[in-house]
Amino acid sequence: ADGAAAVAAGGQGPGLIVVGIPNMQRGGRARDFLPPFLSFTRRDGTPFTGHADRFLRFLRDELAPRIERDYRTTRPRLLVGHSLGAIFVCYSLSAAPAFFDGRFAHSPAIWRDEDKVAGEMSRFLASARSLGTFFYVSVGALEGGALGGGYEKLRAVLTAGASSAGLRWQAAVTPGAVHETNVKLATPASLRAYFAR
Repeated sequence: ADGAAAVAAGGQGPGLIVVGIPNMQRGGRARDFLPPFLSFTRRDGTPFTGHADRFLRFLRDELAPRIERDYRTTRPRLLVGHSLGAIFVCYSLSAAPAFFDGRFAHSPAIWRDEDKVAGEMSRFLASARSLGTFFYVSVGALEGGALGGGYEKLRAVLTAGASSAGLRWQAAVTPGAVHETNVKLATPASLRAYFAR
């Protein structure tokens, strides 16, 4: 919300309605953010499969219509996610390409489950045409490790397939950011990149 307010106050974009969705139960983040093609074993040995398809359906069929009914809204509709939430952002591109006009994946934890997220995005971009949307991916300069590697994989996927798919995109390393601070520090720059078109 602070980043959206700063961009609007600086005249670099319009005022935005920011909608945050809390998780109401422990473990709800992984359930909501991970695509149904991601499965892994929990620490207690039980299997887990994501249900991002259900969460996306909730956003599309319930939340967005409610926001549009209760507030004066216009497009664009933007989706911002951090870490596991950034996996959801990636998933939404292929699952509902026209639903969001801009997507912002900050510190995407796409190294999960043998990089299936990057593979799925690559396959989708290879067959998509005329998307007309925007995708922004960032990683904190001080994150490194698997998160830095995930960022590089997504950047490579976008470099190879975004242009032919009609997807405008940008990738950035956020100076001084660690995992916990990247979304806050990267949001103003990412919104400015979206609105500078």
